[in-house]
Amino acid sequence: MAPSSTTVGGKTFADVANIVGMLGGFASCVAIQASTSRLMFVMGRDGALPRQVFGRLHRKLLTPVVNVLIIGAVGLPAMNLSPADATSFINFGAFLGFTLVNLCVIAYAVRQWRSGARHPLVRYLLLPAVGAAVDVYLITQLGGTAVRLGLGWLAGWLAGWSSVSSGSR
Repeated sequence: MAPSSTTVGGKTFADVANIVGMLGGFASCVAIQASTSRLMFVMGRDGALPRQVFGRLHRKLLTPVVNVLIIGAVGLPAMNLSPADATSFINFGAFLGFTLVNLCVIAYAVRQWRSGARHPLVRYLLLPAVGAAVDVYLITQLGGTAVRLGLGWLAGWLAGWSSVSSGSR
């Protein structure tokens, strides 16, 4: 068993390490919330998300206040996740993103082949298919809570995307 921080540096060292860790986590959360709310604003402004909700800035503050509140409301329940579940949930999103990138390469190649262009089968079909299969396998190895949360998040995203793409902007 590894020694604890109190064994190595004493109680003061452990207290300082905990405070620094908490401050770092807080600063990271603020940066993530600010950048995500700005990204949602740009997507709303450009019509990728419903403009009337996401594409507005506060008149006085010039910040996307509604988006900041949405991100806070979505992130608040995450405080109840264990570190293992939170890490698995983040990995779910990463593996899903990698899977979709691989599938997009295949879709791109198919479109190009239909128009007469030729791309190497290994680079544009075989390798992306293997990459997507590996990513799906890795998703199945994540914790059950993370997979359920990830699939719920994906279902919500697909429902929102389908309503935006059907013209209800």
